[in-house]
Amino acid sequence: MGLIMSTAVSRVLERLREGGGLQGKDIANIVAMSPATVSRWSSGKAMPDLRTQTVIAELRYVVDRLADFYTPDETRLWLHARHPMFNNERAIDLINQGRTEQVLAVIEALDGRLHLERDTKKWIPVFRTNPALNYCDLSGGGCPKSA
Repeated sequence: MGLIMSTAVSRVLERLREGGGLQGKDIANIVAMSPATVSRWSSGKAMPDLRTQTVIAELRYVVDRLADFYTPDETRLWLHARHPMFNNERAIDLINQGRTEQVLAVIEALDGRLHLERDTKKWIPVFRTNPALNYCDLSGGGCPKSA
């Protein structure tokens, strides 16, 4: 089972390199490990703990979503850049902190399904329920149910 899981992790890491333009040192920084450790995961000689596997899986999902909009090199820059929509934080830091949903909300806005509105202190994701500009605020618990 360990070899199978290591192979799965190594495939995900390869996908991050190819689709996300991420290097081993980038992945190491995101998951707060050494590049040598990530190299051992890539070669199947070691396996990350469950929390780290979760971060890697979430990072892969984000990279896959960004591939709809950016080249691998652009994706890498997007992940490392500070964004005003993240209150000047970086996507990679939010993913590491378990705040992937915030990153995905911004990506959904790129896709046109969410609209981001600025309140006095932060960006609020607002889901478009009606193409005629009928929005509901996701920061307060979601959209009201239709009657």
